[in-house]
Amino acid sequence: MVVEWCVGRGIAWSRMTTSRAPTNSEVRSNHTESHLSGNTSVSAGFPADVESPRAARRFVSDAMRAWGFSREARDEAELVTTELAANAVVHADSAFSVLLHNGSEVLRIAVHDTMPIDPPLLVVRPRRGLGLVSSFSRAWGVDVTANGKTVWAEMDAAPWIAGRIQRTE
Repeated sequence: MVVEWCVGRGIAWSRMTTSRAPTNSEVRSNHTESHLSGNTSVSAGFPADVESPRAARRFVSDAMRAWGFSREARDEAELVTTELAANAVVHADSAFSVLLHNGSEVLRIAVHDTMPIDPPLLVVRPRRGLGLVSSFSRAWGVDVTANGKTVWAEMDAAPWIAGRIQRTE
């Protein structure tokens, strides 16, 4: 089955071949939770498959829901996660892992893939891909490692915990 995958709200298209969504056994989850000083982290690994960004988005949303984040905060984190995960699949053609860290003031989303890249080569365009990540996060960056790279984004966590602030719709 050939699937057209849209990255950055329909701006950049890539054709990928896939036969199915990743199975539960292919999604490696290390629900390693640390409750030291109010910090909690969870991580999971995903195959290089066109359906993996959706699974990563669900993983992040489920963790944030369990931590008490509002729907609006989850929506923004889901968008950031989807962009970072889609980049790992589309541009790095790599399996990837997602680390979600809930600090006292910052939510950090980190996606690691196996394709090293010189950070200045990353293209950031407004309203697309990393431009969206930049607009929804207070900081983002790339850490190059011996076995690939980690692209991360930090979002303000404190005001988005359900019940901490009142939102009017």
